[in-house]
Amino acid sequence: MGIHESKRITFDKTDAKTWKEEVIKILKGAPFETLLTNTYENITIKPLYTKKDIEPIKHLHTLPGEKPFNRGSNSFGYTVQPWLIAQGVDVDNLETFNEEVREELAIKQKMIHFYVADSNIPSNGLTVNTKEELSQALQDIPIMGTPILVNTGANSLPFLSVFIEYCASHCISMEKLEGTVGMDPLHVLVKNANIPYSFESLYDAMAFKLLWAKEHAPQLKTIIVNSEAYHNGGASAVSELAYTLATATDYLNECIERGISIHDLAPRMTFCFSIGSHFFMEIAKLRAAKIVWATIVEAFGGSAEDQKMRIHAQTSSYTKAIYDPYVNIIRSTVESFAAAMGGIESLHVEPFDKQNQRDNRSFSRRIARNTQLILQEEALLTKVIDPCGGSYYIESITNELAEKAYKLFRQVEAKGGMLEALKSGFPQKDIEQTAINRKMNVEVRKDRIVGTNMFVNMSEQPLTKLTVKDKLPSEKKRKSLEESLNSMIANVSLPLKITRDQLLKANELEEPLKITPIKQHRLTEDFEALRLSSDHYLLKNGQRPKVGLLILGNISSSKTKSDFAKGFFEAGGFELESSASLNNVNEVMEYIHSRNLSSYVLCGRDEAYLDLFNDEFAKSLTNIRFYLIGKPIKSVVEKCSSIGLVQFIHEKTNCYETLLALQLKMGVTQNEEAN
Repeated sequence: MGIHESKRITFDKTDAKTWKEEVIKILKGAPFETLLTNTYENITIKPLYTKKDIEPIKHLHTLPGEKPFNRGSNSFGYTVQPWLIAQGVDVDNLETFNEEVREELAIKQKMIHFYVADSNIPSNGLTVNTKEELSQALQDIPIMGTPILVNTGANSLPFLSVFIEYCASHCISMEKLEGTVGMDPLHVLVKNANIPYSFESLYDAMAFKLLWAKEHAPQLKTIIVNSEAYHNGGASAVSELAYTLATATDYLNECIERGISIHDLAPRMTFCFSIGSHFFMEIAKLRAAKIVWATIVEAFGGSAEDQKMRIHAQTSSYTKAIYDPYVNIIRSTVESFAAAMGGIESLHVEPFDKQNQRDNRSFSRRIARNTQLILQEEALLTKVIDPCGGSYYIESITNELAEKAYKLFRQVEAKGGMLEALKSGFPQKDIEQTAINRKMNVEVRKDRIVGTNMFVNMSEQPLTKLTVKDKLPSEKKRKSLEESLNSMIANVSLPLKITRDQLLKANELEEPLKITPIKQHRLTEDFEALRLSSDHYLLKNGQRPKVGLLILGNISSSKTKSDFAKGFFEAGGFELESSASLNNVNEVMEYIHSRNLSSYVLCGRDEAYLDLFNDEFAKSLTNIRFYLIGKPIKSVVEKCSSIGLVQFIHEKTNCYETLLALQLKMGVTQNEEAN
């Protein structure tokens, strides 16, 4: 058949019902429901989506640049303005900071992105107290003409006052500065469980800074709303959206109460979303965020322009691993791709070895930056406008995600807003339950993490020391705000019911407001702790904790089970010593007596298990632990009871708990540095 003939071929139209009937035939008795996937968002993913799934969506026919902006804030997508490559710098050393920023800008980076440390709160980032220190940090860095993204933590005034002095001394016009110098006090509270400042004073500072920027730096955004604390706590996409938007709504309410217009307020917010590994759900998360935010701002009386959401995205720390760290490059690529498809203004890709705390990260930073360059320059993602628009699958889960997030958001508002909800522990309990579910699925290896709980590389050499320690707060004292704020306050002529003394109070320490913390962690930490314990055992004893692998019968017939056993135990840092084919009880007993091991794994057919277990076998092998690969079968269970079999191991076994218990029994000292 030639190409011209093939073009004339047509297919009969079919409907979903017919398709389902054909699928059921192929399943050969298995229920159709086995093709459905339940997510942490309580959304059921179907194997097929059709036009019928998106018919209820009201905004389906809107174009990019139109409300509710799920398809993007402008009509031309990235074709006119690609997302900005915004690799963040979080080092404290002024010289190193300067080198890293200049290196990033020299190779296609389009935004200066860094973090400012607070000497009163555990935090990473740059500590600057004077314009001289800031001058050293920003030497030869083109602030003019390059957008900035500066996350100042709970309070921007200390840094901003120094930044204003720096700009004045270097003849930099604040009016021409673009980007964000933002504060996010609720995010700091959630991450640290307490904050040593008065929230009233912080909100005074937030409102003052916004009005100051309106008059003196009109292109500068002043508020950051970050989802990272919820994301790294294990939240579902629904919870992450709801609590992030509830945080933003708290900021709206507090600033409006202080005389700020919604038209001045909403456009000066930058949202920062962490992007996880569930590709399509993360795309839907960003699109749903825009829908819900447009709804919220509209309720405050905001115009269509006010309703546009400005998003900075960052690849997830929650999904990254210490072991087999090069796999993190692939994870970050998937997350970056999802972020770009969801529609963002800027993106930070985490270096693949960040969790390893290496001193020299020039290679990993280059790979992170190149990930974005490949997506822009080779994959040509900047040449299309909203490629997800109209997808039955993505549009459907976007709509469902938006509805669920808005419902949860309303529950937070009913409790008095995000701060009051945090005081009551409502978000914490919600996120904790999801985190527990995630942890369980990792432990039983339902959620697979390559290089950690599956497909472990036992010969891997760590990139560096495997200790991960929090950076201690800087001991440097910030200079008094009084002198640097005078010029700021004197130049703000807009009416505002905030006094100079109130602004100064924003940097004064008070009795900390304490809440139940949302624990920040990574999915891989528990298994990494097992591996760390094994590494330390190796250093102390010259070998890893060892388990014998007994092959009962033909090796080829046991290969599936032996491969499973190898992957299972290596996830905990155990070395498996495999036997040759053992064909009877005597050969098994002879092999065991020739080894000085306390634990063995049995791999074979059920018949081999039944032939093996007898009274003689049980009496001669006391104080030895046995694990059997396979699901419990009554006849085998009855036989095994005579030798004190420890456990049956199969695909639903809790791998982490089993291996932790075995390490403890073998005297392996537990190491918690991965946490």
